[in-house]
Amino acid sequence: MMYPSPDPRPEAIRAQGVEILGSLVLRGMSLALLAQRAHWAVRGPDFKAFHDLFGEVYAGVGAAVDRLAERAATLGAVDPMGAVSSVAVVALPSCDGLALCGLLATEVDAFAARLSDAYERVEEMRLVADANTVQSITEDVQKLGWMLRSHVVAG
Repeated sequence: MMYPSPDPRPEAIRAQGVEILGSLVLRGMSLALLAQRAHWAVRGPDFKAFHDLFGEVYAGVGAAVDRLAERAATLGAVDPMGAVSSVAVVALPSCDGLALCGLLATEVDAFAARLSDAYERVEEMRLVADANTVQSITEDVQKLGWMLRSHVVAG
């Protein structure tokens, strides 16, 4: 079921857009939860720096998820998450800031890659506002990945 939408495109196209954006919402929620858990779990001499960094990642990804969900709602989504009621939970490898930073960097990069793929799909569907939103969010998420990777020492 879809709500009426101000978007003039056929419901089938809007439903595809909702599916694409909804999958990003789920992936983003999983990443935000991981960042929040890292924010809570980090220990060690650099606690403050990593605690603040992970909090920034959590807030940034949370804001991205909100924007994606709102775009899905604009297309007519009743529930941007669809029928799925849970998100994937990634285990924390330790409470060490560098280990958590590396894990988050990998997950953020994977989310950015999914966003890039989604951008191509919604762009092909000519869902311009949604493509623009996804592109903007991709840039924000890539910046978060860069911030995380800048803390990881190459071995």
